[in-house]
Amino acid sequence: MRLLISEGVFRSTVLRRFVIEGYTSGYPFFPRLIPLSSIPFGSYTCYLIGMIIAGIGHAPTQLIANHNLAYSEEVLTLLYRLVRKELVTLKPDQVISGAALGWDTALALAGFSLQIPVILAIPFDGQEESWPPAARIRYRKMLERAEDVHFLNDAPYEPEKIQARNEWMVDRADLILALWDGRKLGDVWNCLAYAELRLKPVKNLWEDWVKKRALAFPELYPIREITPELTFLGEPHNENRR
Repeated sequence: MRLLISEGVFRSTVLRRFVIEGYTSGYPFFPRLIPLSSIPFGSYTCYLIGMIIAGIGHAPTQLIANHNLAYSEEVLTLLYRLVRKELVTLKPDQVISGAALGWDTALALAGFSLQIPVILAIPFDGQEESWPPAARIRYRKMLERAEDVHFLNDAPYEPEKIQARNEWMVDRADLILALWDGRKLGDVWNCLAYAELRLKPVKNLWEDWVKKRALAFPELYPIREITPELTFLGEPHNENRR
């Protein structure tokens, strides 16, 4: 991945877990050992030490035009394949999932399949009560398989509990894997805005998702496509609309 070194980065605790390639005569650079002020501003190829990944994405009904397919096994399988491929590339040491339907579930299942420890951050007790029966069964199995489970609030649902869960994940993650359509509203955008405030890098897989679903469901035509660029440590969001 590419990391932008700027003045704001020097205040970021996440930088302490980066290794910058090719710096100091080809040896990895550990910020704890060398003063951060010795790094010239610029963009560097870097790797994370003991990387922790958290995920945030839209509800299934916002991922596909046909809402009858939103909670189907076909859509979940596409999400799973997308995020599993990313985990294989990034090789994180831990995954944090919000355990909601869709993207969160796919991230947790992909982590399980790769033998990556999965932490579940549940926004409130009983979040699954209104889910379809098959999804509730899968959810209970996820709770059993998880390395750790954190119930952050009691029932019932309240919007601020979702944001509290998202902030809890961002605070503990080194990289956020997002499935974000580019609209600056709603839970996903609020989470990404907080990640930007915390100088946490975000990798958005929306464009990959658009391509994958188009191949799987050629009969469906997306209502609107937005392909945001990747965002790393405080860089402004840039939306390309078409």
